[in-house]
Amino acid sequence: MNVIGRCVFASNFNSLQSDNSDTPLLYYSKKLFDINLTSPAIMLLLSFPNLCYLYQRITKRAVMQQDVDEFFIKTLTEVMEQRLKDPEAKNNYNDAVQLLLNAMEETEETETPKATVSQLSESDEKRTDKRKTLTKMEILAQLVLFLVAGYETTATTLHFIIYVLAQYPDIQDKLRDEVKEIFGDCGKEEIEFEDLSKLIYMNAVIDETLRIFPPATRLVRLCQKETEIQGIKFAKDSSFTAPIYAIHHNPEIYENPEEFIPERFLPDEISARHPMAFLPFGAGPRSCLGMRFAEYEIRVTLIWLIKSFKFLSADEKLPWPVELGMGGGLLKSKHELKCKIVKL
Repeated sequence: MNVIGRCVFASNFNSLQSDNSDTPLLYYSKKLFDINLTSPAIMLLLSFPNLCYLYQRITKRAVMQQDVDEFFIKTLTEVMEQRLKDPEAKNNYNDAVQLLLNAMEETEETETPKATVSQLSESDEKRTDKRKTLTKMEILAQLVLFLVAGYETTATTLHFIIYVLAQYPDIQDKLRDEVKEIFGDCGKEEIEFEDLSKLIYMNAVIDETLRIFPPATRLVRLCQKETEIQGIKFAKDSSFTAPIYAIHHNPEIYENPEEFIPERFLPDEISARHPMAFLPFGAGPRSCLGMRFAEYEIRVTLIWLIKSFKFLSADEKLPWPVELGMGGGLLKSKHELKCKIVKL
C-alpha cells in the first residue's frame, strides 16, 4: 500500500505503522475487498449485470458498498480538482494521477489510422475529430483499478509465489541462481527496468503462479455490436464471460494442469500456444490498466526477497493442489499458507 501511495497519489500512507482508522484511504481500500460472494447483491450483480446497471442509473447508488463508492468518488475528485487548479502540477508531480490528468487535457486532431480501427470499439471508430482523450470519471475508475491491481492482487500473488517456492526447493534454487547471475552476489543497489527483461526464469515462475492461481477467476465483457463467432451470435449490449480459471486449468492447453511447471512459460512454449490461453490480466484494449505496474511491483519485490531469504516448507503440510476459495472477489487459499524463512 505504501508503494501505491507513492506511485499513484504521491503520498506516504505509512501503512505499516498506521492503524486503518488513522488512514481513511487505507481503511476503505481494504474494505473494497471485504465482499461476501454469497450475498444477494453479489449474486444479483453476477447473474444480471444489466439489471444492476439499470439500478445504478435510476437510484444513483452503488449496488453494494455505497460508503466505499462515495469515499473514493469524493476523495479522488478532490485530488483531481486540486491538481487541475495548480498551474505547476505538471512540473511538481510525476504520479499516476498527474499522468492521467495530463492525458485528459491533451487533444487529438488526427484521424484514427485505418490499421487500428479493428482494435477499437465501434464508438471509438467514430471519434475522428478533436476530442478529449479521458474524462474525469474514467480517470477516477482507473485510479481505483490501480488500487485493486497494485494492492490486494499483488500481495496475494506474492503470497502464492513464496509458498510454491517453499514447496519446490529446486525451482527456488534455480530462480536464486538467475538473480545472482544478473545482480551479482553483493547485489546492485538499484534495479533497472531493463534488468527485468533478463529474468527469463523468474518471469516463467510468476506466470505459472498466475496460471494456477489467477487473482480473478473470470472476466465479463459487454458486446458493443452484434457479433457472430463460430456460429454463436452475440446481440448488442449482451454480456458474456471468459472463464479464466477454466482456461488456465484446461488439460488440452496445459498438460497436467495442476502441476507447477515454470518451463511452460519459457519463450518457445509461449509462442506455441494461443495468446488467449493465458489471461490473468485480461486481454485486448480493455485489459487491466494496472497490469504493467503490478508486474513490475511483483518482480522487484521478488528479487529482493529471493536475494535475502530462503523459504522452507512449514511443519504443517497441506495437500497439493492447494484447496482454493474466494475472498473479497479474488482467488485465495481456504487454509493459511505458511512457510519458514531463513535469512541468507
